[in-house]
Amino acid sequence: MTQIQVNYFLKTCETGNIASAAEALFVSRSAISRAISDMERELQAELFARTKTGVVLTEAGRMTYQTLQNIQGCYAGLSERLQLLRHGALTRRIRVGITPTNAIRLYDRYFRDYLREYPGTELSLTEEAASRCMELLSRREIDVAFVPASEKTAVDQDSDLVRVPLYRNRIVLWVNRDSPFAGREELDVYNILDCPLGFLLAPMPMEDALISCFEMYGKKPNVTVRTSSIRLLRQMVLDGQTCAVVPDDLFPPDDKLKAVRLSFFPECNNSMVWNRLDPCSGAVLEFLDFVRAKAE
Repeated sequence: MTQIQVNYFLKTCETGNIASAAEALFVSRSAISRAISDMERELQAELFARTKTGVVLTEAGRMTYQTLQNIQGCYAGLSERLQLLRHGALTRRIRVGITPTNAIRLYDRYFRDYLREYPGTELSLTEEAASRCMELLSRREIDVAFVPASEKTAVDQDSDLVRVPLYRNRIVLWVNRDSPFAGREELDVYNILDCPLGFLLAPMPMEDALISCFEMYGKKPNVTVRTSSIRLLRQMVLDGQTCAVVPDDLFPPDDKLKAVRLSFFPECNNSMVWNRLDPCSGAVLEFLDFVRAKAE
């Protein structure tokens, strides 16, 4: 299978018409038809079903299209990186996507030690919601993503993505020791309907889930603070001004605080995710191996 055949096939998939593909590529229709026929002969599969208005992909065609799209993307990424390498512009840089609620723990547990062991590496961190991190990963704008996912929801459905579980946590209600909730081990949604709630100012799907739970009782969460400062949120909990709905490992241990489990939130598995088809630099491969080894 040649690169020209691949280009002709992909363009036909995009246009759904051999004549339109030929016009877009400035070649004859017979050249497109011959390339597709040669591919079908080589793969021993019919890639298109012919219709009166054009062509549509068969099941074999859809599988071929998805595979060749991935290969094209990897080839483009490899070509770009090799060009940077030739011009001396490819540094030991690792582009990391990370969610706001696990950034501190991951930095303390993995990133700091890696940078000590591999000095001269540039770690470029982008803090985004989990869905946005996965989008950046699919667009090859980051090399690796660190995202949480509940046990009931897979991080992705893409077989080209590799996921390594790192640690587990869950969403809790942080309260001070004087709170009536401090003596409880677990709370349901009806227990906190009138409770003053504090959130971290970050895109977190758990807030949408909480709103849905409250709507079942005809109420809305009583949000008294929404801040980007973990320190401020923790201090307001200590002062009894609010109760924080955040992961159980967001605040450091403190005798004056207690994390009370919220029964309606499932446990989360925080994972490292990357695309196995992306051409990785030596620094990225070292980083992946380092984190995997430490997680075992």
